Amino acid sequence: MRDKSILVAETGDGLRRMQKSLDRMNVRVHRAVSDIDGVTGTAIVRAIVGGERDARQLAKLRDPHCRQSEEAIAEQFSAHWRADHLFTLEQTLKMYAPSRSGSPRMSGRL
Repeated sequence: MRDKSILVAETGDGLRRMQKSLDRMNVRVHRAVSDIDGVTGTAIVRAIVGGERDARQLAKLRDPHCRQSEEAIAEQFSAHWRADHLFTLEQTLKMYAPSRSGSPRMSGRL
């Protein structure tokens, strides 16, 4: 049980670090979508780490079930793309992804 609680805490820390990096660059994903950990939020973060900087292209990554329109999402991305924050975002995503994917597998074992 302790391992599962540690995994949950690490996942939450990763989300907070990603959100902080995005906030510092003025990328308001949390205003554009309800959950940075959801389909749309994850796609946007992965695209940013992959090099996409165009707000309209990022907004096109929205899931069809997302309540926000592409225009509403694009409005939240008036970013200042700083290399240090992009690096932190990339590193946090690399650390966060395994803990996120391991959570369902581990829940059956813990």
